[in-house]
Amino acid sequence: MFKDIGLNQIFAEETEEALRENLLLSRIAEKVGLTTGELLKSLEGNPDILK
Repeated sequence: MFKDIGLNQIFAEETEEALRENLLLSRIAEKVGLTTGELLKSLEGNPDILK
């Protein structure tokens, strides 16, 4: 039972972090006039921009 509680907590934390990252990406994409998908493709094509 404790193992399940621990796994559920980890899942909840990871999900919350992913949602925050998605929201941030959406806001950035909106500000630069791109869709989230377009922004991700641009970032994947230019990984040095993240440094």
